[in-house]
Parts: sequence; C-alpha cells; structure tokens
Amino acid sequence: MNQMRETRKALGITQAEMAAKLGLHQATISRFESGVMAIDERTRLALRAITPTPQQADVA
Repeated sequence: MNQMRETRKALGITQAEMAAKLGLHQATISRFESGVMAIDERTRLALRAITPTPQQADVA
C-alpha cells in the first residue's frame, strides 16, 4: 500500500474527505493511490502533518 492510502485508512476517511483535508480533488487522491501520479513534495509534507502518530492513536 502507498503512503496516501495508508494515511487515509489510518484516519478512517474516504478519498473525498482526504481530498478536502489536503485541498485537492478526489480524483487526484485516486491517482496518487493507484500510482498513476507520483505524490509531490507539498502533498507528502501535508500527509506527514496529518498522519496520526502512535502516541495520538493511544489517546483516541
């Protein structure tokens, strides 16, 4: 699985919800997840910022 899908699944959200969090279109999330498009650096940084850490997961 790729970083986009892993993060989205960890958050328990849909592609549309992920797109809204990142300011992208749902189709872009789909392209990232399918490997059609490479994840750019800005998006990679945004993913890192919203990725739950193990400590955050323990609190939830």
